[in-house]
This record gives sequence, structure tokens and C-alpha cells, in this order.
Amino acid sequence: MLFDEGTPLARQDISVHNEQVPHLPLLKLCQLAIVAFVFLVATAETPPSPNESSVDEPVSLHVAAVLPLTGRYSQLGQAQARVLDAYVRRLDTIYNIPVELSIHDDGSDATQTISLIDELDSAHAVICCNHESVARDVLRAQSDAGIVVMTLAPFEDIGQLGLLPAWTFPYWFFTVVPDERVLLRAMLLDMSDRGVQTIGFMGLAGDFGEAAVTAFERMLAPGSMRVIVTERYPPDIRILTPEALWVATRQPSVVMVWGLAVDTRVALDALERRGFERAVYVNPNVYTQSGLAITSFEGVRTVLDNVTAENWRRPAALQLRLTTGERKATSAHTWDAMMVLEEAFRSALAGGNPAEVNDFRQRVREGLISMPPVAAATATFDYTEDDHVGIIPRSLVIVEVQDGVLTPLTLPASSQ
Repeated sequence: MLFDEGTPLARQDISVHNEQVPHLPLLKLCQLAIVAFVFLVATAETPPSPNESSVDEPVSLHVAAVLPLTGRYSQLGQAQARVLDAYVRRLDTIYNIPVELSIHDDGSDATQTISLIDELDSAHAVICCNHESVARDVLRAQSDAGIVVMTLAPFEDIGQLGLLPAWTFPYWFFTVVPDERVLLRAMLLDMSDRGVQTIGFMGLAGDFGEAAVTAFERMLAPGSMRVIVTERYPPDIRILTPEALWVATRQPSVVMVWGLAVDTRVALDALERRGFERAVYVNPNVYTQSGLAITSFEGVRTVLDNVTAENWRRPAALQLRLTTGERKATSAHTWDAMMVLEEAFRSALAGGNPAEVNDFRQRVREGLISMPPVAAATATFDYTEDDHVGIIPRSLVIVEVQDGVLTPLTLPASSQ
């Protein structure tokens, strides 16, 4: 025992000093003090210079999010900000990875988004753009951003991509949201898996429909499935009985209806009236974005991400739900953006120093390209130099309307 518990501490101090310290001349005491001081100076470790970092010093990573906390898209932006905060706190608590998260309000204005990204001198990655129009505007203005920009909406649509013989993705831009080509490819793979040989295509006239059918036909491998009948119509169509009858009489294995909400409903109703009983696939955006009640059309199929399809057996989707309470794809995309950036950061930290901002930004980009597939909440991501969407089509969920309910026909494994 260091001290006698029954004696006041001050009295013990006095007793110890009285017993152990003899009276010494003042000069001798001064000499001893000088010797002790010199010894301490000689044996003290040299402190690290400002440019050196201790091995135990935590590495600070900086993720900047430019979101609409006010304005037209504020409700969506605020939910995404909460998800980002929850993910960053999880990184710090569970993995001891300190991440500085700065969230900037663009007021739902793409001009402000562009201006704010310009000012992010210390950030290692940016998450932004939860609306397609904002993502496209930012891409055009920031194509050479010098920093990974992870968008929460597709930065190009099929109207711009489908007619192009080739597409080169912007160097710094990535996304976690499937564009329409990914959705088309996922449904084509499902058709192929089910032995489909012939396809009827019904879609809008104009660039939108032309781009869709062109992209669709390009994805068909020679000698496999083929489109045997195509019907195009204006977006304000109200009756499609003759067109649907013509498609039905050609007896394709399946029909693909690729349009917007109103014309898709007209086409489905016409096919039903004409007695077409085989599978009909539709553009998933008419359900996820336009709110079309496709559940009133029995047997209709489409493709959804795992969160929209409520595939809670998927570990990342369940983790999102348990951690944040969120069940919407818009919030899940934000979670996924952090998941893929986390993997990229781990790769960048292997040989890079976050203090060297420009070099580290390049390493983050290289980490996205080189990382193994990441089974996130909505889908599985595997980016390449030629694919900055990175979504593996088979990691999405094919659903069919059965008894008025969207029922999964395929559920990807948790590793897909």
C-alpha cells in the first residue's frame, strides 16, 4: 500500500519528506537540480516535426457531400445527410477509421453544386447530385474535376447513351445508381436464362424510343434472342389496340414495353385486352419514379434494386435498415456510396498519405477501379476503366406481379 489510509494525505507527505530528505546546503541543491535538468534534456525524445506523423496518430480522411438541404429536393437531401452521418459514425466506432464529413447545402441548385465542388480543396472524395438533371449539369461543368465525384443519380440517360456507338465514361465521375442500359441488360439476362428466343418491342416514338430499341438490340448476342416485331407510338397515345393486336399475332416469347408511365399503362391494358398471356417486361422507372401501379397487371415483370425489392436477406441492405431505419433506395444509394468509397480508401491508405491531397485523390480513384466486387445494399459494384456505373446486372432483382403483389423471381446471393 502506497499510503496509510488512516492518515491524512498531506500529513503523510510531510512525514515522508521529513524522514528521507536530509538538510543540504543551498548551493548543493542548485547543482543537483542543474544536473537533473541536463539529464532530462539529453534523454528526452525529439518531438516529431510538423510534417511527420506518428505511427499511432489516426489518419484523417475527408468526404464532402454536396446535397440539397433546402429547396426543391430538401427532403431527399436531408435523409441522405442522416445516412451519411450514421455511416461515418459507424466507421469511427467499429473500425477506428476517422473520417471528416462535411455536408454542404446547394439549395437544390446545380449552379451552387458546381461552385461548392470547386471550393473543396481538402476533400478526398465528393458525394453529390441526387437528381439526374443536377448530375448531368455537374458532369458537363466538372468533367475534369480532379477528385472522385460519386453521384446519387445517373449522370447520363439512355437518350444520350443509346444512340452512341461507344461511350467513354468521364474520368473522375462514378455513380451508384443504375442507368437504363444496366436495367435493360438485367432483364435481357433474365429472358436468356428463361430460354426466350423472340421478343416484341413496344416503345415511344422519337429519340427516347429510338435510343432504347437501339441499345436493346445492341445487347442481343448474335444467334441468341432477336426482336421480331417493333411498334412505336407518340407519348400522348390513348388507344393502342391495333398495335397490341399486331404484336400479339406475331406471338413473340415475351414483349418489352419501354416508355413512360401513361403510355406504358395504355400498352399493358391493350396487350391484356388482346389476350396476350406471355410475360411482359416494363421499364422499371415507371414504377420506381413515376409510381405507376403495375401491380394491377398480372404477370408483368421488371427489375428492381435489392432495397426497393425489400430483399432484407442481403446483409448490407439489412444493415442499412437496422442502422438508419431507412427503407428507400434514395437513402440506400447514399449508404452504397460510402461502402464503395470505404473500400477505395483502404486501398489508397496502403501506399498513400491523405495529407498529400492530390496524390491521394488519384489513389482513391485507382482504388475504386481495382477493388474487388462490393456487395452493397442496392446492388453489387465492380467498377472498371470502361464502366463507372459498375453494377453487376445479376445482382439486381427480377420481380413479377403475382396476385397483385410484386414478387421476386430471382434473389441474388449476398455475395453477388
